[in-house]
Amino acid sequence: MIIIAGTLNIDPAKAAEATAAAADVMAATRSEEGCHAYVIAMDPIEDGVVNIYEKWEDEAALASHFASEHMAAFNSAMGGFGITGLSLKKYEGATEADVF
Repeated sequence: MIIIAGTLNIDPAKAAEATAAAADVMAATRSEEGCHAYVIAMDPIEDGVVNIYEKWEDEAALASHFASEHMAAFNSAMGGFGITGLSLKKYEGATEADVF
């Protein structure tokens, strides 16, 4: 199992535009084989902070995602969001159990 988690900092004035682009890539990505979770969401407290959470079956599924047309379109759109920071980490090999 692979987890991707982190934040992206964008121009707060571009939040609506970023949310629309995120919705498009989320819809396409969630139907990909090996995708267990995929969320890109504006932080409700910190303006211009985008929270990212992904959960993938394996490296092959993640590589396929990175090569997809919808990911290429999203990456292209990101150039117009006024990115000022990125902190995105990949976690591999974690065990999984219910919290409650």
